[in-house]
Amino acid sequence: MRNTPEKALMSCSNQLLTRPTRLRPALLTTISVIFISVSAAAFGLWPQTSRAAASYFGLTGSAFTFQRGGGNIFSSTFTDSSAEVDAALSSNAPMLCGDDGSHDPTFGTGGKVTTVVSNSSSALTILVQPDGKLVAAGYSGTSTSTDATLIRYHPDGSLDQSFGTGGIVKISVAPTNRVLTAALQADGKILAGGNALTQGGPFTQLLVRLNTDGTPDGSFGMGAAVVRDLAAGEDENILSLAVQPDGKIIAAGHAAHQAVISKFNTDGSPDSSFGNGGIVFDPGLGSLSSVLVLESGKILAAADRQVARYNSDGSADLTWGGDGRVNSIGGGGVMAMQEDGKILLGGSNQ
Repeated sequence: MRNTPEKALMSCSNQLLTRPTRLRPALLTTISVIFISVSAAAFGLWPQTSRAAASYFGLTGSAFTFQRGGGNIFSSTFTDSSAEVDAALSSNAPMLCGDDGSHDPTFGTGGKVTTVVSNSSSALTILVQPDGKLVAAGYSGTSTSTDATLIRYHPDGSLDQSFGTGGIVKISVAPTNRVLTAALQADGKILAGGNALTQGGPFTQLLVRLNTDGTPDGSFGMGAAVVRDLAAGEDENILSLAVQPDGKIIAAGHAAHQAVISKFNTDGSPDSSFGNGGIVFDPGLGSLSSVLVLESGKILAAADRQVARYNSDGSADLTWGGDGRVNSIGGGGVMAMQEDGKILLGGSNQ
């Protein structure tokens, strides 16, 4: 049977979420952010979203995204402080399952870039800008305090010195801050979503916006950040972001062990026309791992073995599966939209 681009991507995504990276024990004091660029010419997939899939609960994880029209897949990897990525990582990378999986020699050294940020650094998501620059986002810090961290690279893998300080931006609104997802606005500003943890408290949702040079966008939220506690005493995360054509922002994730999707105005305030005060809780879904805005204005969100569709006001789209949701072939995962409007869904089949 012919290995179609869709099957190749599904296979890659499945390996991404289920196949462990080879590790060897080590006593490390420095963890690095690692980028790998491989050719994707055989895939023929240039999704309109650069949402990355990330598994950040285990010891290791990966994130990937596509460069539209350019032919590259970019991935990031991260490790726990007690493990070291094996040198065989590049040959085990799940992206190398297409017909052409060679590393891009024009990117970094042999298709890989390593950036040491602090004692503990993790890249959890990647964006590819229209100009070819790459933005890696995650966190950096120590075992007791972390900053939400974004790094921007030129297309050749060198740090973009015009971004933040030496190519790096750190954001701190609480002792612990993490970026789990990111998105680009049409004006080039960068949205970063994730969580923040106050001392002794649960994780709360964190949404930040940066100007194109990495400076905080003071017109957004309070000091460029929105911090929300939607369920007192319960952990909350923003796991995926999407931007509507009108600039409004869709954030998906979970709170209080149930799926939650929110809509923000362009200044970071809640969009009161969406759900209840800009928020929709969906108790039937445990967590939303990926979100897309369709041309119709409807919102598509992936959860564990289900894909839900919402109307633009946050109500369930009952024309989708009869109750606003359909079963998917696997758990969790990432969605991407092809230029023909078809949706690709990758995840775990276990």
